[in-house]
Amino acid sequence: MAEKNEKEIKVKSLQKALDILNCFTKKSSWGVTELSEYLDLNKSNVHSILSTFAAMEYLRQDEETGKYKLEIGRASCRERVSY
Repeated sequence: MAEKNEKEIKVKSLQKALDILNCFTKKSSWGVTELSEYLDLNKSNVHSILSTFAAMEYLRQDEETGKYKLEIGRASCRERVSY
């Protein structure tokens, strides 16, 4: 994981979530343990973040492998906003 200036990071949970989401630019699918080890984060935190992204339809979990894949293209932010 790239080093960041700790003074710039105000919301650690947001940093973790975005670090996880950014991993999907490096590889198309990730498992909880794989991401946890890659980012050196607690497995339960990674699972909670992945589950939240899946519930919000940013990611989807493959039923066969259990790995998560990016799903942003199917439901853009514009579609999520209600006026």
